[in-house]
Amino acid sequence: MTDTFKEEWMTGPEGHQFYTRTYAAPAVPSAIILFVHGFAEHIGRYEHIHSKYPTRNITLFTFDQRGYGRTALDVAHRSKDSAYGKTNWTWQMGDIEHFATYLAKEHPGVPLFLMGHSMGGGLVLAYFTRPSAPPSEEGVKLFSGVISCSPFLTLTTPKPKLLRWTGAKLASLAPYTPFPADPGVEVSLERGMMSTCVV
Repeated sequence: MTDTFKEEWMTGPEGHQFYTRTYAAPAVPSAIILFVHGFAEHIGRYEHIHSKYPTRNITLFTFDQRGYGRTALDVAHRSKDSAYGKTNWTWQMGDIEHFATYLAKEHPGVPLFLMGHSMGGGLVLAYFTRPSAPPSEEGVKLFSGVISCSPFLTLTTPKPKLLRWTGAKLASLAPYTPFPADPGVEVSLERGMMSTCVV
């Protein structure tokens, strides 16, 4: 527990262990937000924003998704089959529904909102639009609304077929070729922000 949030390891679907944080409102909250982080990120990256919600009497709950952050990398607590990047849509949708059900039981009658950024933004939109479970119809009805920030979505105008074919062939020849990564200078203009991007 810190001054701004309570951290906890929680058991999710299939007994998977998740690292979670709760930024609790000081009184009975006017709303609850279930936040889903972006691709190759972790929940610590958003602390500077999440810590502001309780000052508006909003409780925010978030978790490192399967394959990311401490859920994947914390050797002392993670699930035995956990690995960085090991996830899929079925698990992700089931995990969101699991934590939504938990929050609805913990805070009956309080409006629950699903919020996500980047890949998380795409996931929260998909949660309401998937043609089959998960989530269940009951899981969708738990929410009062959705907030999608800079969602990572599929292109409606895909690249030309020749370019996609060439890319697929190159990827099959060298599937794990590392590309030099920018040290993240452009992630934020705010000083000190880069230190939050490291797990």
